[in-house]
Amino acid sequence: MEKPATSGARARPSARVWATALAALVPAGVAATHLPIVADAAHDTATVRVLGLAPAGVLRALDAVVAAAIVPIPMGTRAWRASFASTLCLALAAALMFSVAERRSRLGATAARAPGVFAALVVACFGALAPALQLEATSPGGATLGLLLALLPRALAMRGASLARVALCLGLAFAYEPLVGLLALAASGAALHARRATLPRSFAGLVPLAAAFLAGFAPLLGALALTHPARGAVFVDVLGEHWGPSHAPLAFAVEQLGVVGLGLAIGGLGVALASPALRTAGASSLVVVAICAAAIFKGSALGPDRYGAPALMAVTECALLVATAIGSAVAFVRETKVAYAQASGSLLMLMLAAMPARQADDALVRFATKQGAPERAFAALAWEHLPLGALVLVAGDELALRVASARAQGDVRGDVLFVTMRDRAVLSLLAREPRLAPLLRDQSLYGAPEEWSLSALAAARPLALSFDAAWPRPLSRHLVPAGIFDRFYAEPRGLSDRGAALDAQHDDRAALVRALTRAAAPEVARAVAAGYRARLIGAAASGDRDIAGRVLEDLRHVAPADPVAFDVARRLVGVRGAIDVSDLKGR
Repeated sequence: MEKPATSGARARPSARVWATALAALVPAGVAATHLPIVADAAHDTATVRVLGLAPAGVLRALDAVVAAAIVPIPMGTRAWRASFASTLCLALAAALMFSVAERRSRLGATAARAPGVFAALVVACFGALAPALQLEATSPGGATLGLLLALLPRALAMRGASLARVALCLGLAFAYEPLVGLLALAASGAALHARRATLPRSFAGLVPLAAAFLAGFAPLLGALALTHPARGAVFVDVLGEHWGPSHAPLAFAVEQLGVVGLGLAIGGLGVALASPALRTAGASSLVVVAICAAAIFKGSALGPDRYGAPALMAVTECALLVATAIGSAVAFVRETKVAYAQASGSLLMLMLAAMPARQADDALVRFATKQGAPERAFAALAWEHLPLGALVLVAGDELALRVASARAQGDVRGDVLFVTMRDRAVLSLLAREPRLAPLLRDQSLYGAPEEWSLSALAAARPLALSFDAAWPRPLSRHLVPAGIFDRFYAEPRGLSDRGAALDAQHDDRAALVRALTRAAAPEVARAVAAGYRARLIGAAASGDRDIAGRVLEDLRHVAPADPVAFDVARRLVGVRGAIDVSDLKGR
């Protein structure tokens, strides 16, 4: 079983300190080297949440707290600084991985002191350099903070910290996300089991706090049992973040650890369960991996652009089992009664040191091939076709989210003014653009802008927007495609103007489709689909069948199963002139 450290034989403090620093800096250094690249491909929802650009949920509030400590530092963009906070969390998590692995090696007497420290260092770097951890370490609001909170209680308990501190860390993990708290409790179960006699007394003081928590947040705790209406996931998407497609946990483990690493993890589990000193620790690891696998089966974020804390915890736990296997193999070789047994054990450790080197090489290759191409292609199509000093009315949630994230990353031109109609802060924009007053008045009185107010605004400065199905049909005749948005002119425009605009943007649209095909960027794809969907509805409302057909083809390249595309295509068959699109509102 896992026990707190005693005053027995220990590795030299200087060696342990240096090894801990290396375990933290190696994976963090690889991630930080590529922060400017991957931050441009940041998850939009996490970016706007940790930077306070959109309302945040109750869960994962600590992401914003950690990012707030880094954002004021004058370096890079705000999104880059928020990404750097995730990198620091990875560094601390790697140090905790080293601490746990080193304590386990001495607990099970699987290796001498120096090989045990070296094995823990190798495994900490090996686990922290896994692709999933590296991707989350370079994303604003990455799941590395959840991984850190899941690892912290076990590391403290194994180092002999007071149970009050362990309980505080468990409370932080549960407050961050209930599933992370469950993983932290399962991971620290072996270390806490050794001190089970004092547990009731130490945790008795948490009863009032638990009662208050249950009374105030009981509906929130039930979120784990709710079914997501859109994706059918048992674990509800509380923050609206992307939940990846269901993957087989075994395939995910092979992708992250490799066949050799996965084989060593299985061997380490067998060694731990067979050893009386490590049996409780092995059972704890088995429970953690089982919980992570269940979360992955039920829809926890599992790539290709985002990984949740359960996925990161699964990789970390397997890496710790690899440490057990390595320590046992080295001890077996060193204790064999043959010549040069000690030297052979040392050479075996050097050979196994190639594992984190391979992981680092794979991480560098992944970062080199993922240069944020979809984001750059989107920026080229969305912003470059807007006229100088344009005012853009953003209505859809997908486009508003992408705009807010792009502004935080510094990817939007400074001369463009974005107005999100559903944002409460829209009134503050009246100081920058007083001519918005008639538009806001129409929106408040009628729920849609009037032709006169939009025409007056378009006559004063360039105006771009996305057509809404609830708007009056005459507005659609003023639109001409301009990137993802449509430019609104003071006077109605003809079919030739729209066709010429689409022809001029053909290369940028094709480049965006190619980028989305090569690299997974679901939020960019959803934003592009939202813009094309609004253009398709506007073209159908104006009766421009040729434009509608071309836009329909663009939308099908980005979202092949879009229901609005099928609905509009069905209505265009055998119908002359404009069609009624009012029932498409909100779709």
